[in-house]
Amino acid sequence: GAIHERWGKLDILVANAAILGVISPIGHVEAKTFEKVMTINVTATWRLIRSVDPLLRLSDAGRAIIMSASSAHSARAFWAPYAASKAAVETMMRSWA
Repeated sequence: GAIHERWGKLDILVANAAILGVISPIGHVEAKTFEKVMTINVTATWRLIRSVDPLLRLSDAGRAIIMSASSAHSARAFWAPYAASKAAVETMMRSWA
């Protein structure tokens, strides 16, 4: 609301916040750790997109830069929660685009 009141639009969004969680075999990752990684990396990004999408559409050339990681495309040992969250963010971003 404050962005709309002040500028009436949003020209660019840069979403970069994320957490790694733990580096561990997936079977050893606690549910609360897995959920925290998904909440911060995926759900928070979705909420941000949902909040600013109307403002980006009001811009003549609204753009979004949403950071990911190479681990979204590799099966790096012990990085499953983070890698899965980044793959989810990439898929969500492509669908939004």
